Amino acid sequence: MQALLLGASEAQQLRWLPRVADGAVATLAAPLDANPPVVLPRFDGKTLNGSVPLVADGEAAVFAVVLAEAANGQTVLVVADLAAGVRRRRLATIDPSRGFAELVFEATPAEVLDGCADAAGLLQWVRDRAAILVAFEQLGGADTALAMAAAYARERKAFGRAIGSYQGIKHKLADIYTRNEMARARIATTARGRSPAMRLNFPVRRPEHASRQPTRSATRRRRTSRPTVVWATRGRWIATFTTAARASSR
Repeated sequence: MQALLLGASEAQQLRWLPRVADGAVATLAAPLDANPPVVLPRFDGKTLNGSVPLVADGEAAVFAVVLAEAANGQTVLVVADLAAGVRRRRLATIDPSRGFAELVFEATPAEVLDGCADAAGLLQWVRDRAAILVAFEQLGGADTALAMAAAYARERKAFGRAIGSYQGIKHKLADIYTRNEMARARIATTARGRSPAMRLNFPVRRPEHASRQPTRSATRRRRTSRPTVVWATRGRWIATFTTAARASSR
């Protein structure tokens, strides 16, 4: 739960995060973009009243971090227990895997994030991190689609040969592979961003020689233009796939 990791004290994290480790679903009940709604839920210091019209995983969440308006008019982030005092209305969306819902809070027990001094700034950090995580999720879907297509191209035969051995198929697959690898590099670079709030510690595969002193040839490779790198990546994939396709045709 990124909002808790960034905006809660250690004691507050120990109260809420173990529930996520045990399998509980948590969510963020806040605007999905930088344009907040006209009316935010009201927080009186102990309870939450009001509604949030669009909440991802709102059907299954057991607690939520909510963007609310305090009694003094300031915008705050609070964490609310959704076991009681909340009504949920399921929403029909394009992506049925998320279980979007409208949440209506009726004296729902809540507490302010005690490590958050700037609710708007923290919320933007959370949105930025969410964008990176969604990008990784989409890349995983693209990788799976490519693996399924490549497997089918090795099995399906036409005129006595695996269809993957034909240039019209393998070059299209190579284009997808190249785009996936370019996206992987960009997402990983963003995840290792300079801002501490944005930095995500994802493991990145590095070549064995990455820690060595760069040689003259390595320096030349770094200066290679992007189109050359793209075509080299594409060519390596085509060579590997062609070998596998020929083997399946035998």
